[in-house]
Parts: sequence; C-alpha cells; structure tokens
Amino acid sequence: MTMRRLRQMMQDTSGLTVAEVIVAIGIIMIGLVSLMAVAPLATSQVGESKLKTTAVFLAQQRLERVKNAQWTAAPLVDSLGGAGSNGGAAVAQWPDEGYNTITFVNNANAVVASYPQHRRVVRITSCDVAPGCGIPVDPNLATLRQVTVTVFFRPMTGVGMVGAAEDSVQLTTLIAQRQ
Repeated sequence: MTMRRLRQMMQDTSGLTVAEVIVAIGIIMIGLVSLMAVAPLATSQVGESKLKTTAVFLAQQRLERVKNAQWTAAPLVDSLGGAGSNGGAAVAQWPDEGYNTITFVNNANAVVASYPQHRRVVRITSCDVAPGCGIPVDPNLATLRQVTVTVFFRPMTGVGMVGAAEDSVQLTTLIAQRQ
C-alpha cells in the first residue's frame, strides 16, 4: 500500500458515527422489547383458540349423539328425553359432565382421550312448553324439541395461567319426532 492510499483511507468520511450507531441500536431495542411484550399475548391466543376448537368439537360430538337418539311415534320410543321440559335442567338421558369427566374410550374400553379443561351441559326444551323454542308456544309442537349443547372452559391468561372466568361455546338445533 502506498502512503497516498493510506492517507485517503484515513481521511475518508464514509461510514457511521458513534451517535448514529447508538440511535440505530436504540431503535432496534425498542422493536425487540415490543416483540417480547406481545409474545405472551400471542401464545395465550393460540392456547385459547385450541380450547375453543376443542369445545366446538365436544359440542358437535354430543349434539350428534343426541340427534341419533331414538324418538319415534310408532312404536312410542323416547330415548331423546325432554318431554314437557322447559330446558331449565338436565334430562336423565343426558346428564351434565363436569371438569375432568369428559373422556373417549375405544372398543376395548380404554380411555384414548381426556378433556379435563372442559365441562359440557345438554338442555332439551319441548317446543310446546313455555318459554318455547324461539317460536310461539303451541300444543301442536309436542313433536318438536330444541337441543342446546354448551361446552364451558377456562381460557388461558397472558401469563399462561388458567383464568378464573369461564368461556363457552354453544350449539343449538331443533329435532322433530320421527314417524
């Protein structure tokens, strides 16, 4: 390297000053701190989404079982339940399931899935009994029942703890008596 080239490199003003580097580091730190603050919230939202998806699955599963219950006029069979019910309490055929009680078993009666963070209730309303099914009460509606399945769960908080307040998912359908 020649002396002239060395002198040019020493006098070159391109590059960053210390002040510019400090400002750039400050901006980067603000961005990183913001991301760190949002991470727990994003994680809790993913966890809550999982709980809601599971709740919808559990509600749909119970609703399908209720819809498959036999309720016919001839011969008279009512394994659906809820005759004369206003939907205020559980019917014998579909008791309430509390936390730590919802499980699925395989053909060998071995538990293959458990849902301890959920509880499930089924309410059956006869459409000929007040308050009815969202339509005017009519004695001719004795062959129509409203089934509501509600699955409750406790969502996660932003710090990964189970919240105190319950959240729920609710599915409702009408079932007519089969002839």
